[in-house]
Amino acid sequence: MSKKDVPHLVFRKQPTIVSEDPFKTEKEEQALAKLIADKLQKYEDKIAKELKSLTRELAAPAKLTSGWDSGDLVEEGMEYTEKGYAKGVILSSKQLAPLNVKIDINMSNPGVNKTIKDLRGKLSKRVDEFGLKMQDVYEDIVYRGIESGKTFDQIMEDVRKATGKGITEANQIATEIIVNAARKAETETFLNVGIEIFRWITVTDSKTCETCLALNGQVYRWNDLEGAYINMDSKKFLYEELEDLASEFGVEDWIVTDADGPPIHHAGECRCHFQPVMTYEQYQGTRGSDKIKSIVSEV
Repeated sequence: MSKKDVPHLVFRKQPTIVSEDPFKTEKEEQALAKLIADKLQKYEDKIAKELKSLTRELAAPAKLTSGWDSGDLVEEGMEYTEKGYAKGVILSSKQLAPLNVKIDINMSNPGVNKTIKDLRGKLSKRVDEFGLKMQDVYEDIVYRGIESGKTFDQIMEDVRKATGKGITEANQIATEIIVNAARKAETETFLNVGIEIFRWITVTDSKTCETCLALNGQVYRWNDLEGAYINMDSKKFLYEELEDLASEFGVEDWIVTDADGPPIHHAGECRCHFQPVMTYEQYQGTRGSDKIKSIVSEV
């Protein structure tokens, strides 16, 4: 691409860099994690009641009658998921303000409703998968425990250890669900106001990985036809760059190579984000007669 073909772009002069993930919402993550953990604890109680009768009968069942039931977990959990989404809208609003774009935070418009419905589906699928996995774990513990002649107390000790690991996973699920909701809200908000160009912003400190450092400052355009981001300099799709970087640094297990933008590590483990970028023509349409103060144009 020749220089004359490069669009005149407008960035914020200084992107806001924070040391922690700006999308994390500790209070909401902890509340959702507790909901999942409480549901798991109730499931353990059901296992304990069933196990008492099984140990009396000295019979190992092929399957426990006590199964995982998500119940009202999804509906209760959506309260915190929606708060995560709202935080993403607020963050996008702050990033758009220096570009003279103001947005109304309206959680009831049709576009948001569709996304909330999608997020509800993802939450439901995630907690169901988690519950069914724990069900298999508990069944295996009970079956093997009875077969090997363990006492009720010994089997329950193994069950409690499994519950402890499950509660740790519940914390990871809560972070994943809420942080991803916030990130989804930000990206959607940018696209909805016509922003299609983004600059990759990496938090640079001792915890930053080589892959994120390599992406810092790279500019991408959203390709609606392909449903992916393309580097405006190299012309490579982001997922192609991630595959190359993962191979170069030997971190294939650490990077989500099919990510459609930040984060490229699992939720809560990546602090990168996209900064909205305007073409000069777009910016001229938003600035009116104001002088450029916190904006610089680059080629």
